[in-house]
Amino acid sequence: MTMRGDLPRPRAPHADADQPERHLPYPSGWFCLARSRELPPGKVVTRRFMDEDIVLYRTRYGRPRAVHPYCPHLGAHFGAGGTVEGQNVVCPFHHFVFGPDGTCVATPDGPPPRARLQHPQPRHWARQFYPKP
Repeated sequence: MTMRGDLPRPRAPHADADQPERHLPYPSGWFCLARSRELPPGKVVTRRFMDEDIVLYRTRYGRPRAVHPYCPHLGAHFGAGGTVEGQNVVCPFHHFVFGPDGTCVATPDGPPPRARLQHPQPRHWARQFYPKP
């Protein structure tokens, strides 16, 4: 008869070899944020991931992008009225335009500031979008 204490203990997927009992303090793995058909070119959608919003959009040429939801200018949420113009995402409040790399490329009034979006790049496999681990 096998006793409970005799069974091998499960290991965390990324546990250090020197510390087999160490567990990560956050979820580890791949998490589907959207299916490809949910994100046609030009569409902006918001998804929850690890208790935060992530805004997904697809450029005119079909490239998927993910950005943190708030504009660095005054904090407008891209998922609440943000649009896609060509390769860029446009803030719904003051219409600042951000390029695919996250830099501000245009504003309605004057030259763009050095504002920059934070954007985790998703992986696109099997017509689904996953945050990069």
